Amino acid sequence: KKMVKILVMDQMGKNNICKRKDGKQKENKKQSVETVEQSLAKISNAAASGNLDKALRKANSLLEKHPNNVEVITLRANLALEVDDRDLAEELMTRCIVIDPNVGHEQYCARAQLREGKDSLNDYAKAAELLKKEIAQKLTKEANGVGTHNQSNDLDGDLTVMLCQIYCSMGEIFTTDLSEESDALQKINQYVDLALQTCSTIADPYLLKATGLKLADKYDEAKAVLMESQNLWHPYKLEDENNPNELPTSSQIQLAKLLIEFSAHEEANAVLSNIDDDTDIVEVHYYLGWNRYLQGQDHHVMALEHFKEAKQAHKRCFCDDQQMMVHIDELLRELEDDEWQTDEDTGDEQGSDDEDDDVVEKEILQQCGELAQVGATTVDCEMDDS
Repeated sequence: KKMVKILVMDQMGKNNICKRKDGKQKENKKQSVETVEQSLAKISNAAASGNLDKALRKANSLLEKHPNNVEVITLRANLALEVDDRDLAEELMTRCIVIDPNVGHEQYCARAQLREGKDSLNDYAKAAELLKKEIAQKLTKEANGVGTHNQSNDLDGDLTVMLCQIYCSMGEIFTTDLSEESDALQKINQYVDLALQTCSTIADPYLLKATGLKLADKYDEAKAVLMESQNLWHPYKLEDENNPNELPTSSQIQLAKLLIEFSAHEEANAVLSNIDDDTDIVEVHYYLGWNRYLQGQDHHVMALEHFKEAKQAHKRCFCDDQQMMVHIDELLRELEDDEWQTDEDTGDEQGSDDEDDDVVEKEILQQCGELAQVGATTVDCEMDDS
């Protein structure tokens, strides 16, 4: 028989109840509305699983519904970076900052990485200002007995490291975009000092210090700074194997580049090899090859393999450093010609060896023939005598 469903509200007014003819009841809950936080989590999971198209569609839809939500805008900016749309990412980060100028140090840091020169420097300066306020507030709460000992450790381990890295980023600008400024070297030293005063247990300040010394043509001092801080960056000499403050990939590449310039080839290879073997970062393969190439003929076979991997990585993940790609092509031609020449020389040597063997064989046969002839003559003489 067809059952008749009658919808009535329960006493609490929250859930719908379905009364059926047989006297039984069935609960029919209203469909729950997804919160912004839940939507953000789903979008992040989709992006993390490699489904960028789905993540972008969901993020765009969420941004239309919540155009002034800083977290939504920030997530959409991060997705823009995933597809290398730097202009959109900068635009979105700027929107966050316009909505709330004190939004947080993360947004200023993110925009600083998308800008150049003094614009980038100003964003990092604002990020440092906000982060110092956050640290001061947490210290005040701790002094007033608010928070736990573990939270204090988190403060020492996280926020101070972030502030140190911001100072290093500010100093790095004077090694690149603002390197022509008259006080560039003084600025580098200034930010090195600030970084070391903030946190001296990570490698970043020492890398910046070595870079500044190299720019000042103090190569021996620069190399000494790196060698003396190996326990903070060398993958096989880390005091803490689970070091949470490991250099980011870009800094590891910069470190390896310096080590190559200082002819510290073993250390450079260790740093570069510590980066994921399957990486599509062309620079990693390039510097692995260049490091091998500079060590001489015995390392050229390995160098050739790394340069070939760099070309393959370029196909999968485009590298806009045209000067590097031109150099890779030049080195490939040189090493492939050397390899061909080596094979040809090996063939010639083999052919020469074969010819020598033929000569020796003929000489042996000739000697055997002469001996046989002598033997036959001796037999004939003996027969005549008899």
